[in-house]
Amino acid sequence: MSNLLFMTFKEFKSKFEFSPVKEFSHQVKENPLVSVCVQAYNHEKFISQCLKSILSQKTDFPFEILLSEDESSDDTRAICIDFALKYPYKIRLFLHSRSNNIRVSDVPTGNFPILNNFFHANGKYVAICEGDDFWGDPYKLQKQFSFMEQNLSYSICYHNYKILNANGQIISFSPKACPIKRDLKADELIFSFVHPAPLTIFFRNILNKDLPQEIANVIAMDVFLCSLLGEKGPGKFLQEIQPAYYRTHEEGMWSNMALEPKLYAKINTYQQLTYYYSKQGKRDIVSIFQKKINKIKRYLVFLNLTQLNFRKTLLLIKNWKKLTS
Repeated sequence: MSNLLFMTFKEFKSKFEFSPVKEFSHQVKENPLVSVCVQAYNHEKFISQCLKSILSQKTDFPFEILLSEDESSDDTRAICIDFALKYPYKIRLFLHSRSNNIRVSDVPTGNFPILNNFFHANGKYVAICEGDDFWGDPYKLQKQFSFMEQNLSYSICYHNYKILNANGQIISFSPKACPIKRDLKADELIFSFVHPAPLTIFFRNILNKDLPQEIANVIAMDVFLCSLLGEKGPGKFLQEIQPAYYRTHEEGMWSNMALEPKLYAKINTYQQLTYYYSKQGKRDIVSIFQKKINKIKRYLVFLNLTQLNFRKTLLLIKNWKKLTS
């Protein structure tokens, strides 16, 4: 039933699906224990390595791969179809249309494919690997599954990762490389001012029936997702898992975004979270998010002042409240 807090899959499709999503023929069983969500767009150079790293996972339980291809302009779709044909018992391929792309603040996002994957995930647990990333430990899923089965109070577990450039070389130092190497309390996840990287996370499936309406309206979906998981329990860092590999390249949306747009994206995400928690009457959480939003606003003003952009600084101050709309 529809309510103000969550949207059903039917409501999601009614609002965002303008062209039908085509689900490729498959023979995946309906009761996997883990669903691996893969989103691919213009990843022809990387998607094979990504899928091979998932297919090579050694587990004593069944898992499915939900592969969403977002109508790439290169050969990504053809590669995905080839994998789906070779591995019909593992891969559920969804062929998307760019007409369904959800834009946030006029920025195209990958929100539709990943939300579609979440709604279709049949597993008890969910893992994520974007089409340009890959995993480095063939026992990653097994180790995370075993931990979550034995530690019911945790909502999520995660591990280390390394950053590669477009040529596959490890970047020894990067401001983008700041993996979380400690456990996170539930309230730390809720606020998600620091949070684990999507390619490392493994979490209890709380997403396949209803999703908050606000989650479709953010660019930084990993922040929103971790906040939701924080409502269900703390997070555990698993040091024994070998690092995954996060790739930076010219097609990467977040890794190539300049600082100022990233700050606006954070404001937007925190604002959407205030809407979500306001509906639940959680004023303490809303207050902390609002303080964080104001802090980022002040930094935006400072940033433009240091760049001697006085006209924009005055405009920001004048339109203070509009920054979070």
